Amino acid sequence: MRTIKLILIPLALLFIVGFVLFLVAQIANLVLLADRYSPIFGDIVLYGLTGLIFGLVLVPLYTYLTLPKAKLPPQTDNPEEIVAYRASLVRRYQKNKLLQRENLAIETEKDIPAAVNMLNRHADRLIQYNTIRTFAGTAISQNGMFDSMIVLYFAINTVYRVSRIYWQRTSLRQLLNLYSQIGMIVIGAKLLEDNLDQYLEENIQEFIDELANQGAETTASVGARATKIIPGLGSVVESIVQGTFNGLMVLRIGLITQKYCGATHAINRKAIRRESFIEARKRIFSIIAVPRKEFFSRLNIFGSWFKKERGTNPA
Repeated sequence: MRTIKLILIPLALLFIVGFVLFLVAQIANLVLLADRYSPIFGDIVLYGLTGLIFGLVLVPLYTYLTLPKAKLPPQTDNPEEIVAYRASLVRRYQKNKLLQRENLAIETEKDIPAAVNMLNRHADRLIQYNTIRTFAGTAISQNGMFDSMIVLYFAINTVYRVSRIYWQRTSLRQLLNLYSQIGMIVIGAKLLEDNLDQYLEENIQEFIDELANQGAETTASVGARATKIIPGLGSVVESIVQGTFNGLMVLRIGLITQKYCGATHAINRKAIRRESFIEARKRIFSIIAVPRKEFFSRLNIFGSWFKKERGTNPA
């Protein structure tokens, strides 16, 4: 077992280094593109993206240092360890600010399931919200480099905000695992852009049928079915496929983080990753195939404007 750890940890670190180099290459390409328009614009893009990346790197560090230390469930059936762990859960949930705002009293071990259920509901809403935003952002972007940046932002944002909901940082090993996963999905966002045409030729009918099964009049399915009637709308399907893939990956990262932070029993990291992918596949279409009237409200676009209009007195 120790030999496997000695092999996997350096491999994960190597992958993260490779991901950083990939990210630098993407930034260089964007800066070069902006520099062709104007040298000043190129400098703005360079400093802006560099600041953004540093911010995204500092967020997990800030989270790791400020949130309470991870308390992992015991991996044995030792009654004393289980009792001690559950007692620590009670103390942690008593300090959880979200549970305090909800006025949920945590006094004994019997209150733990109610606390976990409430935190899970809040985490689910956040994960779905970021999934929708990833889907919309990358579907509109239609650029592999921009897609990578969008996915990176929302993946890290999801990990950070889910951790705050449970008021517990992930363990160092879990954090390393999560950011290895993020590196893979960011690279995957770029690779999908490069190989999308071949994917569509092989899977387009199945994709359209799956969207249509979620409802007759949905934002995504209407655009997908229209390509069968109106020539030249293939780019609509390409946008939907890209957005769906990237949303699926962010959804999976969110579910993994949720299962790590909300665990009350012994966990198996490999099983969690597999279960999260299966669950994400089941939920992704129901999340993105929202009715057209609800689409902008789900994205929270213009929400503040609507509130102002409702609060305005015409007189």
